[in-house]
Order: sequence, then C-alpha cells, then structure tokens
Amino acid sequence: MKFLFVVSAIAFLCVSTFAQSHNSTQGHQESVTSFSSLSKGANANGSFFSAGDDGFLIKWTADGLGEHYQLTNLSIKLVAESPNGTDVAVYETDGAGIHTISVWNWTTLQKKFAKRFTDTITSLSYTAQGSYIIVGTTAVGKNDVDGTYFMDANRGTTVQKIKSSPGIISMAATGASEKSCVMYSPQGYLTYYNLQTGKQIARFNVESALYQPKLFANNNFFVGVKNNVIYIWNAEKGKLVTSIAANSPLLLSSEGEAETGLFFLEQQNKNYALKYIDNEDLRNAYKNHTDVTVKVIGQYTALPKRDVITSGIKLADRIIPVVGVAEGEANPETGKRQQGKIVIGTKSGNIYQASAVANDLQQSFEAMTETTYQKIYDIASYGEDFYFLTKNSIYKSSYNESSTEAVRVGNNSGYTNLIPYGEKLILWSKDSRDTVKLLDLTTGEAKDIIHLKTAIQTLKIFNNTLVYIIGNSSVNTYSLTTNTAKELYTGTALQDAVMMNDNDVYVAKSAASNPASPLIYINAQTGETVSLSVKGTISYSLSYDPESKAAILYGMAIQADTAKGKTRTVVYSYRPTTKTFASLLQFPEEDPEAFTQLSNNYLFTNIGKSQVYSINLESRKSFIYKRSASMPLKVAGNANIVAILNRDGSISWYNPIFSAIKANWYLSTDGYWQEF
Repeated sequence: MKFLFVVSAIAFLCVSTFAQSHNSTQGHQESVTSFSSLSKGANANGSFFSAGDDGFLIKWTADGLGEHYQLTNLSIKLVAESPNGTDVAVYETDGAGIHTISVWNWTTLQKKFAKRFTDTITSLSYTAQGSYIIVGTTAVGKNDVDGTYFMDANRGTTVQKIKSSPGIISMAATGASEKSCVMYSPQGYLTYYNLQTGKQIARFNVESALYQPKLFANNNFFVGVKNNVIYIWNAEKGKLVTSIAANSPLLLSSEGEAETGLFFLEQQNKNYALKYIDNEDLRNAYKNHTDVTVKVIGQYTALPKRDVITSGIKLADRIIPVVGVAEGEANPETGKRQQGKIVIGTKSGNIYQASAVANDLQQSFEAMTETTYQKIYDIASYGEDFYFLTKNSIYKSSYNESSTEAVRVGNNSGYTNLIPYGEKLILWSKDSRDTVKLLDLTTGEAKDIIHLKTAIQTLKIFNNTLVYIIGNSSVNTYSLTTNTAKELYTGTALQDAVMMNDNDVYVAKSAASNPASPLIYINAQTGETVSLSVKGTISYSLSYDPESKAAILYGMAIQADTAKGKTRTVVYSYRPTTKTFASLLQFPEEDPEAFTQLSNNYLFTNIGKSQVYSINLESRKSFIYKRSASMPLKVAGNANIVAILNRDGSISWYNPIFSAIKANWYLSTDGYWQEF
C-alpha cells in the first residue's frame, strides 16, 4: 500500500513539473475555439493565445511563431488571460459531464489549480486586476447566487461577491478598481453589482439571447448579435444606440479593449468584409440621436478548401520602439504606432491574419499556420526498428541521434492502427467498419482478411491468431494460417480482449452487464466462460507478456466508493495461476482512456492522462517519463529504447531506465525527422 500511495502522490505533484513546450508554425489539429489577448497600449506586443478542440493552448508571438502545449485531452472552449501576464484560465470539457476550469502559469507550464463543475460553463473572465476569475454556469435555482462563481485567482477557492443571482450569464467584467461588476444574462439583462457590498446597483433590459456579448471602448458600450443583427447599447445607461443588419457577423474587438472602434467580419456569399464602427461616432449617435456609419476596412476572398471561420479577435495597436528603446518602454513619443491586425481561427485548425488598415483592393487572408509535419497515428516496435503509420504512408525507422530520414515502406489508405506480423503488417481502424487488411511489405500486396458489418473496437494478436471485439458486444478470433473467423462470446459493454495462449482468452467488460464481473475468462476451445474476482465497475486496456512463462495479466479498472460518492482508476495485475488480484497504481479520478502496455519487463501506463509511468516488474521501481508538449497516447519499445507516441502525432524517445527525454521527433511532410 505504501508503494501505491507514493505513486499516487507523484501523479499530482509532477503533472506539469516535467514538461516542455515546442515552437512551430503548425496550427491546431481540430477546430480553433477561442482567442485571448489583454495586452494593449504600451504593453501590446502582438502576442495572443489560441485554444482548440485538440486540447492545445498556443501562444503566438508577433513574428508568427507558436509555443504549443497540450493542457488536456478534452476540448478547450474558453480561454482568459490574467492581467498578471503569466496565468491563463481555460474551460475544458467533453461536451457532456466533464466541465473543468484549470489555471496555468504559462511561463513554467505548471497547473496552479483546477476546479470541477457539474454544469456547463457559459462565461470565463478575469477581473480587471486579476484578483478573481468570474465563472458563469448553467447551474441556477439552487440558491440565490448559484450559477455565477468568483474564484480566488491564486488558490481557486470560491468567494461570495454578490448577494443575488443575475441568472445564467454569458459575459462578466469589472471596472478597473474591481469595486463594481457588470454581467449579461441571455434572459435579456445587463446587471451591475457593487462588489464591496455584494448588492445589485442597477439592472437594464436589453435584447435577450444575444451571442458574442462583449464590452468595448473602455467598457462604455455593450454589443451582441442576434438573428443577423448587431445590437449596441450604451452600457452605463442601458440605452440602445443602434442596430445594424449583418450577415453572420463575427465580432472581433477584445472585451475591455480601449480601441478606436468595433471591428467585425461579415460574410458576403463566399467572401468576407471587414467592417468598423468608430467609437466617437457611437457617442455622437447616442448624444444626438444620429445615424451610425459602418465603414468597410477590407474585402477578403474565401478561405482555401472551403474552410470555415470559427473564432476571431482584433489585436490591439502595437507601438514599435525606435532603436535603443526596449519594446516594453515604447510609447508614442519614443516609437511609432502599428495598427493592430485581426486574427481568425478555422474549423480545420488553421489561423489566418489580416491588416486592420483600410484597403480598397480585394485581398486574401494571410495564413499564419502551415502544415510542417505529418501526424503519426500509430507506432509499433519490431526488433530494433519501429513502424510509423501516417494518413497516407507507412514508415520504418530506428532511433539514432544522427537519424534524419524515415524509410517509407508502404502506402496507407486512411487506416489508423497497425500490428507487425513478420514481414507483414495488419492494418485496421478503431471504431470503424473498414475492412481489416494484411499488407505484405516485400510485395506491396494488400489482402482483405476481416470484413466488418459493425465497428471494430479492439484488435490484438497472439502468434497466428487475431482476437478482436466488434460492436462492444462480440469477441471473435481470426486465424491467419487458415483464414477463418470464429465468434467466441457475445455480451454487452465489452471493452477489450487478449489471448494468452491457444486456450485462454480474457475479456474486460462492464460489471453492470451479465455476468456481473469486470473480467471474464473464456476457453477458446470449449467456449467455457468463467467470471473472475476483480474489483471494479469496469475493466479495460488489457496487456501481458507472451514471452513470460508465468504470464500475468495487467489492466485498468475503475472502482467506485459508493459511500463517499467518488471513483478512482487503478492499474491492476491478475495472476491466472493463483487467481489473485492486486492494485499497482491508482489515480483518484475516473480515467477511461488510460492504457497499460508491457515491453521488456516494464509495465507502462498513462494513468492520470498527462504522463507515462514505468514500473520495473522485477525490482518494482517506478518513475515518470518527462512529458513532451503533447500528452502521451501509446508506448512502444525494445530493450534499448522506448518510443512514446503523443496525441499531436509526435514521437518522444527515452532510455528505458531514465525519465529524461532523449529527443522529440516530428515527421516532416517530406518524410524527414525534425527534432524540437
């Protein structure tokens, strides 16, 4: 138990201590969801953050280079940068039951704290001086202030700052002194609070169900969009200034940005127009009841490959210092002002930019990101070599500090997984009905071996036999010598299956299905089924060493403490000869994507999501591999080297007995290894 406790503690303390980012112009691998930049005036340096559904946060500098770091394996939907210049808060979610606000020190890549919420997050912002993080959620009706939380920005504890609830909010901001706060509720209210007393001081009726709600012009104006109309209010008086028809407008000005006006992007058929409303014009319109002029800044052609814009931001004007003056000390007297630019993110993960200076010519958005490396979907070791599977190709390479080129050994038609089989490879795609293929690397011939009517979840090999699960309900085998398939077992909520010898098959499943055990034994010859005594509500990710004479089965299990209402994830061992179960590692949360993997008497697991743990099964010594910029997905290794496939498709190389990274490799689009 002491061993179990120590490793559990390390899981918390070292999540981000052993980490490093990497710099490149590569974009996000999934949709860009949010941008953040609070720098303005003399502090504006052209940098900003982008967040994506791939769980990455990228800090971009004025020269277009991005510092990449994956914070989570979930989607990041919102991001807010602290005024202290080091901390960033993000909302990470699976879109269903997981809703977490985590705060990171970007300079050290350390997580300061994380807070789990039971309801969807609707708003995320720092107060003006960075003392608190204001979190809006859909949790309303339980008590007077449910749904809106003020979190201490350093400790993550919640503080009651208001005495009545504004309802669900989608925007919140404070004044410069943090003595007052304004919130927008989609029910149709702008509500002001005195944060020193917690009392409501004003409430104005505005348009309901606005999206993209923002404050701009030093918080003097409030803007939102509904049904292709932009509504702008005087925020201090709650009076509508103007409403402007616009086709699918994307508001770009940052919240609280002391810019000269409101910038927005409007879709015009397949093209786009950047438009602008001057702050002074709005003030005159409010005071004198005059019309507002909408100026066209630029016209832009459609994005390549019909990419779709998902988010955007207007960066503040930047002051460029004269020679001999530090950029942080620049001001209009010692430098020249550079007009800020607009930045947009797309569904494909690309980021584009455009000048905010008026131009009558039709332009194209300038790409900030470019695809510089191929994503590796799967790896496998074979002797001293490793196979690498990309979208279109299969490569073979070994680790050598002087290695530069990966040898292309075959074509890939979109498969995501591979298994070595002598001089052949088995190609398949998880959660797909694509036919399983056998590729002969010597001839290039690909043979269909398993035709699927239902999606395949797992596929593993023992000698000349494949064992696989389809539809989470059927365990099957396929003989590569006789080319025959056989169904061994049918059930529900099946997770994984391994064949340990010609007779013994073990199946991981949910204990809620019949039989009520998370692990069962099946005799492949007789079909006999036996429930095994394993603790857990569900088991998954089974592994074993086929070379070991006293084979031990390893796996993951989620265990529920019903008395405390909590769950934990454990790495366990099961000895078939003695029918004994033992917990090796544990993590005090549910981690359904964790894996176990055996290689050369080492057990590897990424329990806790962020890093890979290694246990020497002889000495019982364990340590954590220093993670790369991306989170680990799979391990492959031999006696001399360990390769970890990361979620961004990169490879991290390690000596099996040391935690430090030997190298981080990315495979370029032309098949060369690039080290970061």
